[in-house]
Amino acid sequence: MRRAKRSRRPCAGLPSGWAATSGPASRPDPPGVGYNLDQLLPENGFDLAKALVGTEGTCVTMLGATVRLVESPAARALAVLGFPDAYTAADHVMAVREHHPLTIEGMDAGLIAALRAQHPGETTSSALPEGGGWLYVETGGPPGRRPRRRRAQWRAR
Repeated sequence: MRRAKRSRRPCAGLPSGWAATSGPASRPDPPGVGYNLDQLLPENGFDLAKALVGTEGTCVTMLGATVRLVESPAARALAVLGFPDAYTAADHVMAVREHHPLTIEGMDAGLIAALRAQHPGETTSSALPEGGGWLYVETGGPPGRRPRRRRAQWRAR
């Protein structure tokens, strides 16, 4: 069996003595799976922000942040949008963001299967729309306003 050739090159911005490995043996995971280490390679511009996306806080500890607090809406509604798979759901995030939701959370069939395995009596997931990937989209507004109107707009798309 032939071994894949690997090259070790220093990356601009990495501490002295650090290097990135690239080549066939270091093929990056598909988007949304694992860590985006390929974003640290010189040919990808050493983009630390893109490398950290999706790591869910496992790679960085924030020591400080500047935030802008906003009023929490009094009326809220949750829409669960079903898609054939998680990748198709992710493709629709930008269209959903145009409606300025409060939150968007993605789920996939694997996560739901793990939930069912952990809690065999669980029945809530049976209420999910058909599909293998879902976006949980929370909207809100002032009291008396109907957040459901936005949910109906998404259904129409």
